[in-house]
Amino acid sequence: MKPKTYPVLEMAVEDGVVYGVNRAFKYNDNPTREEIVAQVTDSVMNSICEWFELSDEDRDRHSDALS
Repeated sequence: MKPKTYPVLEMAVEDGVVYGVNRAFKYNDNPTREEIVAQVTDSVMNSICEWFELSDEDRDRHSDALS
């Protein structure tokens, strides 16, 4: 049995985007672009990590890219 990786990844990204946008507007009616991007990015990565196992090296690379 082989999973359909693309649809699972697509679902994780979509869920993360929706969650991130909702979170950006949760306590702020007018968040900055940077706040929205930060919330969406964090939420997408968290959603992906729920479905895919990333190595420590991959996570470190992601953390360095956001810094």
